[in-house]
Amino acid sequence: MADQKIADEGSPKRYIYSHSDLEHFKASPVRAELLKFIRGAGRTIKGVAYDPSCPLPTDTGCGVASLYGSLHRMADKWTSAFPADASSLGVQHRFGNPAFRGWYNALARRSGDIMKSILRCHVAEIKGSEEMNTEIAMKFGAEAACPSEDIIESASTNPCSSMDASMFEELSAYLKLAFGHPIRLDYGTGHECSFVVFLFALFKVRFVFSSVSP
Repeated sequence: MADQKIADEGSPKRYIYSHSDLEHFKASPVRAELLKFIRGAGRTIKGVAYDPSCPLPTDTGCGVASLYGSLHRMADKWTSAFPADASSLGVQHRFGNPAFRGWYNALARRSGDIMKSILRCHVAEIKGSEEMNTEIAMKFGAEAACPSEDIIESASTNPCSSMDASMFEELSAYLKLAFGHPIRLDYGTGHECSFVVFLFALFKVRFVFSSVSP
């Protein structure tokens, strides 16, 4: 389902072009699994109020904590780093502000290290490392999204050798496609679905949400 104009070779590709393609997907076991995941994830947060000022529970999985740290840093730092294009304010645009292209380029550059941080924190947790916990994982995730120079250097020499390259590429592609289109400057249900599929794929490879019971 990925947009081939911005998906790299080897990334997820679009296969639904016609009504018959859609009907084939709707009858597939993958769709059934995806819907079960969505329902299961929804049940885990039923009745839970979201308060960004509250810390994550200490029993949050480290893979989830790393992703949370990255998303929080993206919302905090990237939004201020790429403010709306003032020259285009008040100008009629079909969709979004051109400044989003800078935000997307930052995502494209950092998505690989965001994924590496999720993997690194998850592996450290399942190995029982005493040097890994929810707070530390959040910090790793934040640094992956907006690092200092020394983190950039170390991250570039820290390949995810324990993850299949094609899996890593696919996960990163879904993340990059989850926030909008840098050319059309639009955001819709397809981008929302890409983020859901990103979470679902992480769940399938047992990196996050082990407590979700579809």
